[in-house]
Amino acid sequence: MPSRSSAFSCGALPSIGFAYQAFSDDRVVRAMLDQHSEDLELAKASGVLQAGSALRAWLADASGNLIDAATVLLPEVTGHELIDLLALGEETNEEGRPRSHAYTLYRSVVHTLGLRKGDHVTQRTVDLLNEAAAEWEMDQEVLEAVLTVATQPGHRLNADQLHRNLLSHSPAERDAWWGIDTYSMLNEASALHRLLRWAEQLPTPDRVRPLPAPATTWVRRPGAFMTVTGSTQEPPEEVARLAAVALVWTFTSPNRFLRDRATKAVVQLLLGYPDVLVGLLDQFLDQDAALVDDPYLFERLVLAAYGVLARTDASRAQPELLARIARRVLDSVYDNVAGAAHASRNALLCDAAARIVRMAHRTGGVSDEEAARSHHPHACPEVGEAPDENTLDARYPIRGKASERLWASLRSSFSGLADFTNYEVRPAVDHFSDLPLTTPRPSQPDSAPLVHEAVVLFRDSLPEAVRDVLASDESIRALLKNSWRQQQVLNEGQQQLLAACAPEPTREQLLAAAAVDKEWASRWVLDNAARRGWTPERFGAIDDIYGQGRGGREGHKAERFGKK
Repeated sequence: MPSRSSAFSCGALPSIGFAYQAFSDDRVVRAMLDQHSEDLELAKASGVLQAGSALRAWLADASGNLIDAATVLLPEVTGHELIDLLALGEETNEEGRPRSHAYTLYRSVVHTLGLRKGDHVTQRTVDLLNEAAAEWEMDQEVLEAVLTVATQPGHRLNADQLHRNLLSHSPAERDAWWGIDTYSMLNEASALHRLLRWAEQLPTPDRVRPLPAPATTWVRRPGAFMTVTGSTQEPPEEVARLAAVALVWTFTSPNRFLRDRATKAVVQLLLGYPDVLVGLLDQFLDQDAALVDDPYLFERLVLAAYGVLARTDASRAQPELLARIARRVLDSVYDNVAGAAHASRNALLCDAAARIVRMAHRTGGVSDEEAARSHHPHACPEVGEAPDENTLDARYPIRGKASERLWASLRSSFSGLADFTNYEVRPAVDHFSDLPLTTPRPSQPDSAPLVHEAVVLFRDSLPEAVRDVLASDESIRALLKNSWRQQQVLNEGQQQLLAACAPEPTREQLLAAAAVDKEWASRWVLDNAARRGWTPERFGAIDDIYGQGRGGREGHKAERFGKK
């Protein structure tokens, strides 16, 4: 509301001020542009405000909030950016303009992006944003600005452009900027946090089984309109699609709390948009899967799809949608062994996909033959070999010549006493076997008959007082399993005779009993993490930060990038 105030007085003339500062700034700049329309007409043609013009002088000395308003309005009026109209480069070189003035103009381009009309965001605007990130170290602020407009249909920098940009980077390059920049956004008042809250609090469609009502009463949606929680108002489908694309990319984060929150938000968002869900599966699991190449994203996207199908009771209410999604999952997750989203690469992805297939199979949406494709075992690519310790030391030195930390934060997870090696790698490989999956598992060697002739010789070698006790089949089998006890009660010759009592294992028994060396497996994991793109330059410093002082030894905490 306008109000009279001495703060806005100008001599003896009465003045009107606006309590809403940004609106006041807009009115002031519009008035100045109207007053200097001739200067603007010349600027439209030349792309520069003429030296000595009153408007140029006023803009050069304007406060930051007026600069923000001018940054929004001048592209609409002249078709040129404020920073270009002021010929910033020439002023900096010839007139000795302080660099702080350039910083103010670049910062204004970044901070006002969400206030602009989408059709006045041009390639030049994009170039200025890139310059702000590269030359003025505003990369975090630029990302915040881009996420602010992510859900605007038709916007040059919406989630579709974010998708293309992220696809143009390898997974490691992507994590080195997108992953790091978004890692802590869940705990900040950021555009991403607002998007998450908006998606979480969208009204549940009437046809979906109701959930307990959220505590919040009002929800702000992208696009600056308000709605009451629980109302039937839903965002346009294109807005929902763009929001989902942006949120799906947060599935790549090593921060499990961000992944968990985003997964639930995507489920709530897509309850009323089955076509958007199918489109996302086509986009990420099929069309762009090779470029996405991120197991975290594939896993959470399929899990979100399962969540939508379960929440909407698709088995009963939408059997055709369920069958359609099940076939998409079968084609993407279970067909191409070399595919980036193949089930053999991620157990959680396989589990979520199999749940969808089983749900569809129960309703007759997929045949027995189709459902069988999701059954274990799955073919997988060749594992390859692991380098030895000397090779690891040469490839991935722990410290540099000046004792600086290089690969220390990654390699520390794979030392002999490291928790990751002992509690993750070893329990996993203990279940591995060299026995082909097509071969029935043989009986254990200790259940096979003992060698009779060897048992007789062993019995005769024992003192008569203990012969009946130690030479029984039960005692012989127990001693064969306990080398320490053998040394306590038998001499060296008796131990050799005891060993001969054990039946010769079959080839199948040897393969089934062969253990995978946890040290070999740890070296393999380390080498593959490095081959996927972990380097000290990309992640060393950030992993040192996230790896220290983060809540002790409990398991449920945000991960380091090296762990991903």
